[in-house]
Amino acid sequence: MNTRNRQKGVTAIGWLIILLLIGFFSLVTIKLVPVYITHYGVVQVVDKFSRTPGLIGMSKAKMYDKIAANLSINSIRGINTKKIMKIKKSGGIVTFTIDYTPRRPLFGNVGVYIEFKKVITSK
Repeated sequence: MNTRNRQKGVTAIGWLIILLLIGFFSLVTIKLVPVYITHYGVVQVVDKFSRTPGLIGMSKAKMYDKIAANLSINSIRGINTKKIMKIKKSGGIVTFTIDYTPRRPLFGNVGVYIEFKKVITSK
């Protein structure tokens, strides 16, 4: 008998493997997309704040507080600005360095962490 006639499609084990892969990648996507959305929001807030007039005359503590307030307004919670960001003033330019590593559990004792680093300078 010709093997071409016997092969009619995907077996049950084949479908199980396909469904497991789809489930795994869906789980990873569901867990990681909010982390990237939060990071994008943080970068947007800091970038917008870096264009604030009179920034060089503002104290670092006030900058941290204003950025934290803007994050709260944009519904970005759980971010401690003093832990994830360094502010440096030099020569009339303010540099914001965002550097943090969020960790997210996937299942059981398996998790992922993502390293974010972004440098934004005042304009």
